[in-house]
Amino acid sequence: MTVYEWDPVSKQPHFKYAAVRLEKIDKPASQQPEPRQGASSSQEQGQGQDQSVGIMHALKEIKDAFVEGAARAKEPRAHVADYIGLLQESERRLVQAFDQVRNTHPDEPDIGPLCAIFAQWSSEAAKSLDPFVNRYGERKEGEPERLDKLLMTQRSQGGFDMLRDLHDLWLLVNESMISLDILEQAARSMHDKEFEAAIKSIRHQNKRQRAWLRTRLRQAAPQTLVVPS
Repeated sequence: MTVYEWDPVSKQPHFKYAAVRLEKIDKPASQQPEPRQGASSSQEQGQGQDQSVGIMHALKEIKDAFVEGAARAKEPRAHVADYIGLLQESERRLVQAFDQVRNTHPDEPDIGPLCAIFAQWSSEAAKSLDPFVNRYGERKEGEPERLDKLLMTQRSQGGFDMLRDLHDLWLLVNESMISLDILEQAARSMHDKEFEAAIKSIRHQNKRQRAWLRTRLRQAAPQTLVVPS
């Protein structure tokens, strides 16, 4: 309504510099709107009151719904469930990814049996989190689905495509490893020894998956990248 400036010393608004103009108006002809033709003033007044009551009732319902929704949105909650859900879904997607790589590259003698073992490990890891889902709850925020679009790509057999599949598997394993590191700190904070032990067990298997994938990537890289195909 006025100038958004103030004195730098006193912090008083600069009302003196706000330009205004006053204009005298005629006195209003009546205090209330003129009644509509064909309806008495008492009818108009009654209808107006009913309409006002309806509007006020509707506004109160909107206000109550807004206040209730805002309270729910601001209600504090623990986020352990978010990362439990994320970790469990990451392990389930590792099962799918190892199976996909095993089926895509059947001619590689080591990939088939090892990917089958690793898929079994991840399946057991996901199931081992069920008691903690029941204890702390589970929420999925969409990250596993986002990783599916980026990493779980159907490729061809052998060569450069195999290298890229192993690379994607390595990234997926590291996704689980990060969630494990975060959840381990939470388990220690909550003094949940059972949860902490389950996390350490999953991490031990994921470390073995990651170590094999890194070795296999280093083994395949020279010929795949240097030799034309």
